[in-house]
Amino acid sequence: KYDFQIDKLLLFNGDEEPELEYLRGRYKSVLNVNYEDNTNKYDLHNLQLKHKDFDFCILSQTLEHVYNPSKCLASIKKHLAPEGYLFINVPACNAPHSEPFHFYTGFTPMGLAALAEENGYKIREIGQWGNEEYLVKLWTRNPGWSDYRQLRNPGLNEIENPVITWALLQK
Repeated sequence: KYDFQIDKLLLFNGDEEPELEYLRGRYKSVLNVNYEDNTNKYDLHNLQLKHKDFDFCILSQTLEHVYNPSKCLASIKKHLAPEGYLFINVPACNAPHSEPFHFYTGFTPMGLAALAEENGYKIREIGQWGNEEYLVKLWTRNPGWSDYRQLRNPGLNEIENPVITWALLQK
């Protein structure tokens, strides 16, 4: 839809994220940040990266694990190029995990929009995804940790059964 052509991609939480499928072949370089590699440098509350000109950033399933999501969005913004994009996905509904660093069990689109606007981002799109089948897998952990690829119909979005909230923001 946006036909992104990205020189520098900043990625948090791994290169196995499903969202990357949409960007394959559209970026020239990627910095894949793993917080545990350097907890001071990669702390989202005070991110310390050499570059401050990333065209696109993906923050996947992370804001629920920080104590101050607003401060993290401000910190990431400092590393985006002018007009750079930030794609965020967070749980709308989730069981606590990765304790003790699990501060929020869910974000609504309105809550995520409020955080984005508080930090001066332009909201390009925002929404939710989920369905009953995924919720059942999520809460029963059957089989294991839920993966959208395990679903019979992963594209089915039932608005009354939100699991993920997402936003495409621009600096």
